[in-house]
Amino acid sequence: MTYATPNTSKVIAGLVREQDLGPIQESLMDTDVVLTHANDVQDAANMPAAVVLLDADVYLWQAAVDQIRDQKPWVRVILVTQRVDARMWVDALNGGAYDLVSRPYHARELRSVVLGALDSPPSSRAA
Repeated sequence: MTYATPNTSKVIAGLVREQDLGPIQESLMDTDVVLTHANDVQDAANMPAAVVLLDADVYLWQAAVDQIRDQKPWVRVILVTQRVDARMWVDALNGGAYDLVSRPYHARELRSVVLGALDSPPSSRAA
């Protein structure tokens, strides 16, 4: 599926479970962030999004981050998972993720990380 390319500065793709969309949208209420649901990794990579929220408990996160960033190196990928610890956080950052957010969601934390990712300058993976 191909998407038009509007201003992507406030668009995020949610590659998360459908039941997580509500809490994510509530966390971003009163912002101009547009959350769109991605059906799979390729769908997320094709979306005109500056940030991808990726469920690390459902997808092989490293392969998904690589696939998304290979297509669009400027996209910031935020992993969401129930198993947050120092090792996972280090692995995520070393693996190309922008940050890691724990589930169940804490609205203030999720909002802060998403808005920080949207405000950060686009970066590309070093070759």
